[in-house]
Amino acid sequence: SSSSSSSSSSPSDGGPGSSSSSSLLSSVGIDGASGGERFESGDARREAAAAAAAPAGDNRARTTTGGSECPPAIRNAMGLYLDKNSTDGEYEYDEDEEYHRRSFFSNVVLLTSANVGYNDILQNWEHLTSRLGLKWAVLAMDDGTYDMLGPERAIPTADRRYRVSEVARFRRRNFNVLTCNKMRLVLDVVEKCDADVVFSDCDNVFFHDPFAHDFGKLILSGKYDYLYQVNMFNMAKPRKHSCLRKGTFQTEGNTGFYYLSSHSRAMIDVLRSSVRRCDDVRIKIDDQAVFWQELTEARRRSSSSARAAGDAKNNSETTTTTSWRHCDAAEVDDVARQSVKALVHSRADDVDNGDPDPISSRARRRSDARTVSACCLDPYDYPYGGSIELPGPNPRMRTFHANYCRSKEARIDKLRRIRVDGMGWNEDVIDYSYLNESWSGERRRRRRRMTT
Repeated sequence: SSSSSSSSSSPSDGGPGSSSSSSLLSSVGIDGASGGERFESGDARREAAAAAAAPAGDNRARTTTGGSECPPAIRNAMGLYLDKNSTDGEYEYDEDEEYHRRSFFSNVVLLTSANVGYNDILQNWEHLTSRLGLKWAVLAMDDGTYDMLGPERAIPTADRRYRVSEVARFRRRNFNVLTCNKMRLVLDVVEKCDADVVFSDCDNVFFHDPFAHDFGKLILSGKYDYLYQVNMFNMAKPRKHSCLRKGTFQTEGNTGFYYLSSHSRAMIDVLRSSVRRCDDVRIKIDDQAVFWQELTEARRRSSSSARAAGDAKNNSETTTTTSWRHCDAAEVDDVARQSVKALVHSRADDVDNGDPDPISSRARRRSDARTVSACCLDPYDYPYGGSIELPGPNPRMRTFHANYCRSKEARIDKLRRIRVDGMGWNEDVIDYSYLNESWSGERRRRRRRMTT
């Protein structure tokens, strides 16, 4: 998992628009020597937004989507897609399909995260994402990022203990604090906004619209509570990964790109317990390791409970357990070959019965039955940064996650080389005015390396 995330370019709608990033970035300074912040902490706007976004307690009543507790950045980004006329995005559906796609993603929000140290990677991510007509909100890992974007586009980190501004190195304490904070803010969004979340690190770039492909169709099917990127064994051919061939959970998936249903009580419990573990000062691992350990433990407990329930049934006792299931290749193929229109029409009976959100309704019914359905994303189409040829074996890959790197510079190099055309890294679109002279030297060194 990476310490990155993303932001949109329009303060009005949470997505890319006409506002120049230079006006937003020019007010921000960084202490290049220490990586420390040089910001005023008493900004009334930030303090008010931080108070509104303070983590909700476990028993806090959930509000409807876009309710008064839900931050404006999330309300602006809800629904994934900008109006067609507001962008030159590359749409992959005809108008009828596009209508259905937009209608049934209404409860889904795309999130990314960033701090000032990763602002250049964030700008690269949003440049590529904006081409697809998508909108998003940013989880701001520090005050500087929140000040740049404002409450219409970003969620602040309310507790200063969790704010990190510098480029954090893997498994260092500030890296663990930063990555765990991503989970903390995602949990807050789920609880306050009753929204389904798609989270992407900002070094996980979008080349083609993932919601027009397997990822989006699996969401639209309404069958799954959790979709995740694998973290081992990229494949040179589709549907060959063990998670799809065998239909099994991975020991550890990747938390840098996933979908989480807000109506899966078991998955929310896993997220909540992960955040609690992250608050333990003795923890020396990052969000990904914590989350997958908690998920594995939840499955283990369910398996033990199921055995106990079997014994209880023999003794005529009533016991409720959670069952966990994973997709396989045949199941993914069955969903993938359907059109968006067909997936929507398959739920026409729900709509005809007056239900405006059949995806969430089916998720609610499934969660009531205490069943968690999960599926991995095929690494042929959604590869991660480890054990992959550069350029990648699939020229039509939907996304690429530049992880498994020891430095930010290595991430940028991986993004630049993953495609023959170099589309993964767009140096010319990045505004470096937020950096002081010490950090500008990094830009000059990078330019020299890229031209030699």
